[in-house]
Amino acid sequence: MITQIDMQETFQKKLGVATRRYRIFGACNPTLAHQALGHDPRLGVLLPCNVVLYETDEGKAVVGAVDPMSSLGASSPALAGVAADVQARLDRFLRAMEAGASGGGQG
Repeated sequence: MITQIDMQETFQKKLGVATRRYRIFGACNPTLAHQALGHDPRLGVLLPCNVVLYETDEGKAVVGAVDPMSSLGASSPALAGVAADVQARLDRFLRAMEAGASGGGQG
């Protein structure tokens, strides 16, 4: 993770509005980012890959991430391999987050 934005705090400070807990995490693998940008510098608009963690009205935690196969893989057939690698890494991360949330985590 290279960035973290606390939207709840930001909305409170900037707008004076109380909201649910909501964080945006920016994930980046420099090697994969370099490969993608080498194909097309415009792909920087998709970086870093965003992962969100927020609380529902019922107090339940929800985690989600961008789909690199739709956003990155669809932009160019040459990037399909990079997108698949990013997708696999995000999938592993999301499964680990779900296991930790359900008490199945190890740490």
